[in-house]
Amino acid sequence: MDKLERYISKFDIEKVKNLEQTKDKQFVALLEVWKYINIKDRSADIKALFLFLIVQNALIWYQLSWTGEDWWCEFCEFVKSFDLTDIDFDDLLQKWKTFLQNSKNNKRFLKTKTNRLLKTNSLWLEKNKLIDIWSKDMEALNRYLANMMWQKDNAKTIVFAIKMYGYGLRILDKKFSHYPFDIAIPIDSRVTKIYNQLVDSSDSFKDIVNYFFDLSSKYNIPSLHIDSILWIDIWSKLGFDN
Repeated sequence: MDKLERYISKFDIEKVKNLEQTKDKQFVALLEVWKYINIKDRSADIKALFLFLIVQNALIWYQLSWTGEDWWCEFCEFVKSFDLTDIDFDDLLQKWKTFLQNSKNNKRFLKTKTNRLLKTNSLWLEKNKLIDIWSKDMEALNRYLANMMWQKDNAKTIVFAIKMYGYGLRILDKKFSHYPFDIAIPIDSRVTKIYNQLVDSSDSFKDIVNYFFDLSSKYNIPSLHIDSILWIDIWSKLGFDN
């Protein structure tokens, strides 16, 4: 048993849930912004829009100037800054453009990120499925997003979008359902650095994905929840700089 597996083996799904809901700044930020929105509007359409915005943001979550946690806090302030009622896709896209141009944490590759947001127009047209269809079938949403973005279903931003969508659902429903076991962990720089230090520095992307699938099966913790252990707990305890 390597050092990383030894660490993961100390967790179960209940411990991970508590870790996510109390220590993950991304979850806490989304919870706060929903409380703000929910005071103003309690309609089903607003719930769907809340989830849609979460997915959009996850799809442009890369090449940040600072930490992912800081970016999600900034995103939540963005959502609070405008009226979510009676907004169309073009209006929303323009708000995104202005926000990104003036953001502290996400100014790189603006043209590429704007194009990614533009691709979400098809999801906008079906956003109510985020409430009543995909909430029961996240694997289907994972495939839909991969096709929409012309990426593989284990691409970092695609599976991360599923993770953050799951956070949004948990906040709306006030209940916990674990992520599907068939969805891969988002392989980003933090996950890679942890893996390289504690497991093997020579393994490929595919090796890393399969390693976490194996751990997921062995300890009955879906890979997207193992991601939370790495990001929230192990990263700080290893003493890495952000």
